[in-house]
Amino acid sequence: NTHEIDKIIIRSGTDNIILEKLDKEWRLNNAFEVKKDAIGLVLNMMQRMEIAAPLPRDYQHIASRKLVNTGRHVQLFKGNQVIRSFYIVYDTTEIQGTLYMKEGGKKPFFLKLKGYSLSNISLVFSTHIRFWRDHTLFKYHPSEISDIRIEYTDNQSRSFEINTRIKSRPELVQVSTEEKMKDIDYKSITDYLYYFSGFEYHTPDTDSIPETVNSMHFASITITDDSETTVQLKLFRKDRDNHNTDTQGYDLYWCYGKINDDDEFITLKYVDIDPILRELDDFLKK
Repeated sequence: NTHEIDKIIIRSGTDNIILEKLDKEWRLNNAFEVKKDAIGLVLNMMQRMEIAAPLPRDYQHIASRKLVNTGRHVQLFKGNQVIRSFYIVYDTTEIQGTLYMKEGGKKPFFLKLKGYSLSNISLVFSTHIRFWRDHTLFKYHPSEISDIRIEYTDNQSRSFEINTRIKSRPELVQVSTEEKMKDIDYKSITDYLYYFSGFEYHTPDTDSIPETVNSMHFASITITDDSETTVQLKLFRKDRDNHNTDTQGYDLYWCYGKINDDDEFITLKYVDIDPILRELDDFLKK
């Protein structure tokens, strides 16, 4: 009964994915919206999972150890109650197929999907954030934002923080001095908050991100919402390719990003992020 599931935890080694249904929307690690296609796929697949056959007796002990030590541990919740907990792994060393075992069990089984030919069923229980995360960045209504902090690595005097916990009287702070600004243009702050209502990011067209990218960090954007959940986006310049005739030493159309120090990079268009890369002076009365 997958309609009863409101939380899924998937663990593999040090990787940990938490999918939780909050107010009818699925959230990833309490920070990001989950792709509807991804959560729909895993719930649909679980309805079709069937035990195909027990493993040969002489391989059961080896397989059970493999499931616990290297498999993916999946827990399904209804409220605070664990309604199913199991291990799953795709085995190619001894007997090719997806192996399954209940947590606390000793007898592993072959698993199959009714109506599907997919042999590696463990793929749908991915521990990669990229598999689950919706590609909409900063999907906030202005009333949900408590704090915004923009920091520029090359010029801290341009960096600022906007505290909107008191909605009627937001504060503007210069990050380098921690000074609260006077003569604030409150309308410019109100208008600014609407730029965080959402735009899409992209995945890089290659997995081989240059090792030098970390040295090209140029800005950080940190947002705290009204539930005190914080999301940070670090921005990095992207080397221009050999066919680009721009005089700058970096790509003028695309940059890289990292969300909450994830290992994986995303790519963003400057035309999308430029409206939120404001400077301190933009919010002062002229």
